[in-house]
Amino acid sequence: MLTATITIGVFGLFHPHALEIETWRASRVEISCAGERVLEGSTKLRIAGECRASGLNGAPVDFVLSVPGRIRRHYQGTLKIARLASGELVPMVTMALELAVASTIAAEAPSGASAAMLEAQAIVTRSYFTAGHGRHRTFDFCDTTHCQFLKDPPEAESVAARAVSETAGRVLVYRDRIVEALYAARCDGLLAPLPGTLASAGYPYFAVKCDYCSRHPARVAAKANARPHHHGMCQLGAEDLAKRGFSATRILEHYYPGAEIR
Repeated sequence: MLTATITIGVFGLFHPHALEIETWRASRVEISCAGERVLEGSTKLRIAGECRASGLNGAPVDFVLSVPGRIRRHYQGTLKIARLASGELVPMVTMALELAVASTIAAEAPSGASAAMLEAQAIVTRSYFTAGHGRHRTFDFCDTTHCQFLKDPPEAESVAARAVSETAGRVLVYRDRIVEALYAARCDGLLAPLPGTLASAGYPYFAVKCDYCSRHPARVAAKANARPHHHGMCQLGAEDLAKRGFSATRILEHYYPGAEIR
């Protein structure tokens, strides 16, 4: 069964000691810090301690969170901010799984990617989020390359949102277990199997050749996803297959042999 929501720790790279929360467009944000407060219209609140934020009766809400002078992002969900003994704040956003998938695709997918590649990426990302819980002690995932990048929720008619809608609820399964699907921005031509100790815990990741990266080693982008490289799907290779007429299903069959989509 797929989880309905996930909790993502955000802004961890900035180690913030102060945050600001504000409304998004016409949203009404209920804040519980030292006392109860409601943000409406173009209002903003500076936070330096533990805090919670949501919509009416704890419902998800659109809000903007920022580390003053450093980063500002729009989220949709509920917010919990913990404070460490050092004074550092740890913001955690709980959001719908499908929204997290769309937000991750908007952040992780190559610019101008085709529909089939994005649909494959959506299934991979959903599988990773569903099977990969527990990577952090107080939240499920972070928004860095340790887990998956996360950006603002994409617009409803964006290619990322459409890819999520077209694949809603679909995940990769191997031997009746959802695959914690890994992927990389590039692969240098060969995606390797996992070492035996890792393979025994789930999907083994078979050796797979990537034609695109074999043919274009010098043109491969230098930036790669920071999770274990060269396992699972190569984003450049997947886009090449999509341009050659492969569907999302065929792309995933190529990069995850033995797994099925359910």
